[in-house]
Amino acid sequence: MRRKILGLVVLLILFVAGFWGIAGAQSFRSGNATSVGADENIDSSLWISGRTIDIAGEVNGDVFCAGQNVTISGSVRGDVLCAAQTIVISGEVGGDVRIAAQTATLSGAVVSSVSAATQSFTQGSKSAIGDDVSVASGDASFSGTIGRDAAIGAKTINLNGQIGRNVEASTGSLSLGGQADIRGDLSYTSEKSAKFASGANVQGETSRSAPKKKESENAAQTVGTFLGPALYFLAAALLITLVLVLLFPQAFHAITAQGLKMPWKALLVGLVTAIAIPVLIVLLMLTVVGIPLALLLLFAWIILQTLAITAAAYLLGRVVWRNQRSTILTMLVGTVLFVILLLVPIIDVIVYFLAAFLGIGMTMLELNKRRPKPRYNLDPRPANTRATPAR
Repeated sequence: MRRKILGLVVLLILFVAGFWGIAGAQSFRSGNATSVGADENIDSSLWISGRTIDIAGEVNGDVFCAGQNVTISGSVRGDVLCAAQTIVISGEVGGDVRIAAQTATLSGAVVSSVSAATQSFTQGSKSAIGDDVSVASGDASFSGTIGRDAAIGAKTINLNGQIGRNVEASTGSLSLGGQADIRGDLSYTSEKSAKFASGANVQGETSRSAPKKKESENAAQTVGTFLGPALYFLAAALLITLVLVLLFPQAFHAITAQGLKMPWKALLVGLVTAIAIPVLIVLLMLTVVGIPLALLLLFAWIILQTLAITAAAYLLGRVVWRNQRSTILTMLVGTVLFVILLLVPIIDVIVYFLAAFLGIGMTMLELNKRRPKPRYNLDPRPANTRATPAR
């Protein structure tokens, strides 16, 4: 029975794995230190992963990257979609930039928009962004040019460049340097008034609103309000993960082996899959005739996400308790730690998405490894025993 269930799950997810053929037609690079040389020209989209990534050449397509330290000093004609610990973009990007990082520095030109989720974000004085900026960060500093609107949420915000239209901000501290030139309105939410240096200019209206204060609660109420949902969430997560690892222990061990062996590649594959599959489902829905396939793909996508989060919890257990051979204890430890991280404010969203991308990537890599080759000749007899047609 377990084999039948596993076979059904794999069969459904293989529809998701079909995007691999598309990826195979693109440029894919992976390793501890991967690069695109200054004299290289890649005439396709680039998927690149590694501990250290250096893109100094020209890419005539999109760049999808995942690593620890990423540097883009060359030219990218398409979009940049990247997750890393440190990201530095000093080259030119012809499309959008969508990044998640601990530290991000932008000193080059971006033709379209920039979206970033970081702990620290810096736009250099020589940087130019053609359209909009959306940044969620701990600290954010902007000294270059922004063509249109800026939406910023950060603990501290420093504006010291030109912004073509409006600024909306939510912050603990906002300051405008002497080179700040906002050509629209400035509206911000903060407990403190913004600091304006001499020469700072806002051509439109400036308005401040105070953040809403939560009603005071005593300590017992606060603990009770938090503890109940937290215990329920932990119990539900343990039930799902332990049942799955009881049914498919070898599968989870094999899937997480991909994450231990090549985590950056798994993260990159998961990131691309999480973007490609929903888009494919929508496109199939729009064709009308593809609706049945879209529904089947959606079902497979839901299963894949469930397996991905469970696999991420199991991977965390393997990393923390390396010498443990019991799959149950490994999953138990990993799930508890994973739930604790999800209950920590600010980092909970980052932890969830990293776990989802990594889990999806590990699962896709293992599925691709186990994907059976198509067999079009269904005659079970060996070729040398088949009768030859009479002439």
